[in-house]
Amino acid sequence: MEIETVRCDFKYSRVAAAPVCTAALATLVLVAVIFGDGALGVALTAYVSAQALRALISLHRVAAARIHLDGSVTVEWRDGTASHGKLRDGGFVCARLACVRWRRHGARFDSTVLVLPDMLAPGTFRRLRIVLRAA
Repeated sequence: MEIETVRCDFKYSRVAAAPVCTAALATLVLVAVIFGDGALGVALTAYVSAQALRALISLHRVAAARIHLDGSVTVEWRDGTASHGKLRDGGFVCARLACVRWRRHGARFDSTVLVLPDMLAPGTFRRLRIVLRAA
């Protein structure tokens, strides 16, 4: 059976969220130890918290993706919109991680979608890795 297209409906990943939360917590502890509760410490705490929240949101901003063997990509965002583009060099595929590097039509820069095994059904994750290696 030849795979030409894979549709990925992404689920929330605790595996992806844990390192972000751990790094943010460690940074907040350092800020508290170094700067205390002074004005700079409060400002840095707000900044680190905002960046951690931004990172968590960006990890899960993609609702679904359709990736074709010819390299075309359709990404569906959580807000219901969709973007079309092409796969780009620089993606990565291994047994426990896939990084889908793609560029929207008309965009100047590439985007990357991090895919971990707990975000997809096992068969879908396998098909995704096959398509990414072949494309």
